[in-house]
Amino acid sequence: VVLLDLDRHVLLTERQDGLGWVPPGGLCDPGEDYVDAAARELREEVGIEVSASDLRLLGVYPTAGKDGRPAVSVMFWTKRASFERPFVYERHEVRSDPRWFTKEEATKVTIPFDLHRAVEDAFSGQEIDCR
Repeated sequence: VVLLDLDRHVLLTERQDGLGWVPPGGLCDPGEDYVDAAARELREEVGIEVSASDLRLLGVYPTAGKDGRPAVSVMFWTKRASFERPFVYERHEVRSDPRWFTKEEATKVTIPFDLHRAVEDAFSGQEIDCR
């Protein structure tokens, strides 16, 4: 989920495998739809509660999975007035503490799996109603 605050900072987490910085996210649980999974992943990975109705479809981005097989990332975005800081969340074995980046800062870090396109699209203000 690409998360922007009112000051137009994007929230990214650093991958522990050295591949770079990524938006919070993960896989759908069995029977879970994409929007509900996105809201759950935000809660689990960065401790931010977002209603599924607050999420907007950003796009579907082709990528390669960790094993090199083709995959897609279904990306959502949201912008909210405020977020609790410091973050309270479950420690994640794959990612480190979240950090806010300006647009300029985000262009200078490695964002793998072509997810930099999703971050760029969020900064452009694209919004699609996904419900």
